Amino acid sequence: MNQTRNAKIALAGGGAALLLLLEQAKRAHRAGRLDEARQLYLRVLAIDVHHADGLFLLGCEELDAGRAEVAARMFERAIAVDDRRAEFFLWQAQALRIVERLPESVAGCDRALALDAGCAEVHFERGNALRDLKQTCAAIASYRRALELDPRLFQSYVNLGNLLLAEGELETAAEGYRRYLVLDPQLDPQLDPQKVDALCCLSGVLYLQGRYVAAQASLEEALKLEPTNAEARWNLALLQLVQGDLAKGLENFEARYRRFGMAEEYCRPHWQGEPLAGRSILLLDEQGLGDTIQFLRFVPKVEAAGGRVSVRVSKPLRRLAEASWPSVAWIDASEPLPDFDALCPLMSLPHVFGVSVVTISAVAETPYLRVPEEARQKASSLLWEKKKRCVGLVWAGNPAHALDRFRSIALDALRPLFVIPDLQFYSLQMGAGAAQRTETDLPLIDLSAHIGDMADTAALLEHLDLLIGVDTSVVHLAGALGRPVWMLTPAAPDWRWMTEREDSPWYPSLRLFRQKKLGDWTSVVARVATALRAYQQKF
Repeated sequence: MNQTRNAKIALAGGGAALLLLLEQAKRAHRAGRLDEARQLYLRVLAIDVHHADGLFLLGCEELDAGRAEVAARMFERAIAVDDRRAEFFLWQAQALRIVERLPESVAGCDRALALDAGCAEVHFERGNALRDLKQTCAAIASYRRALELDPRLFQSYVNLGNLLLAEGELETAAEGYRRYLVLDPQLDPQLDPQKVDALCCLSGVLYLQGRYVAAQASLEEALKLEPTNAEARWNLALLQLVQGDLAKGLENFEARYRRFGMAEEYCRPHWQGEPLAGRSILLLDEQGLGDTIQFLRFVPKVEAAGGRVSVRVSKPLRRLAEASWPSVAWIDASEPLPDFDALCPLMSLPHVFGVSVVTISAVAETPYLRVPEEARQKASSLLWEKKKRCVGLVWAGNPAHALDRFRSIALDALRPLFVIPDLQFYSLQMGAGAAQRTETDLPLIDLSAHIGDMADTAALLEHLDLLIGVDTSVVHLAGALGRPVWMLTPAAPDWRWMTEREDSPWYPSLRLFRQKKLGDWTSVVARVATALRAYQQKF
């Protein structure tokens, strides 16, 4: 919420003893001493079990402490005593939304608005509940009404912008952030730190529009106002990297530790490439499976520094990694970290080794992964089509990814590929999107039952003539194995695919099919179909 803690806790009171206790409780609450505040609120209620302000404030404390279900009950008790206080319904609605009682949350906002129709924060909270209910149009209307009433309600710009982005209304989202930035252009950012946040949000929209120069200018302005801002520094790294400026981009990429509040081990001093001379070094995985696959290529170069190398990877990758580099000690997240003399996250290695777009392939040639023999034998035991070209498909990524709405595609959108003769399609889709296999009449052989980890997937890829997919870990895997792979890329690509080019220095066997307009997969699939016909005619 946009209310300050002081405003939230500001109450009247009744009776000298109660008033004194309430003041003490509010001071503790403002100072963040929640346990102390809770005990004082309980003392208020011990004197007067029906004290509406005491019940409300105890609910606020419970909510601040992360106990939303308890908070909702406190607010309900306060409302039972006094149902004429809009703020009671507002905070109850927030608690109910957190515990996913969304229709009740909307109803609470409506009751608050019946008491105070001009409260911007109620409209904002109503928008949050409607957003979570997937009632996008109604949520947008609520956020817009909130901003009409309070143009400085910054989080409403953010939430509204996110919904507009999902609807493809990029310019409307950008205009919202510009509107906030011109409210008071001379305002000291120390008094309005959200001005930096607005510049970062604006830059994100400009990135999606492919307006990289303008996006970078927005971030540079943000960093002038707050040079240590990790969000701005991280976003600047992505812009520099997508434009192929690896030198500056990889340097700024190190801001990710502060940006994401990563675990303590990532924030220790990193190895800088000096000779290890027999010392031990630990390499840490981070982010997704695809990221780990991409940067495992640097493991041999770390070994060449003369140390004893240990690498932590996620469990689905461990068997494949062990087969690829048996001289390395591999652990997964279920095991404690080993002792080490030096440490480096995998995704910092390109920066350590000073790679450029030109030198990537020379630093680490592909293929660099080796399929375990037991996985290979398991895949070979399956019945594979012998008379047709075998083509694998992956159409959806992890929905938790910030830009998944732009990179994933519906399986049915690939239907034009299935009319091409003498091709047999196989699904390697796991997780999100897998259910679409059962909802289509497309002749697709499902391989998911034969996939236990990435080693199994790698073995299956060896039997496919081609993989066609969106930006997922399976595409990285195919590229790391040197298998032919075509990737459907959104107009706002991930940084590693850069811009305009149809190939990738990271994976020589990869061919990129780019959107020309964000969200337009139809023309991309049509180009893939044309290329697939030409591919098929070669055989």
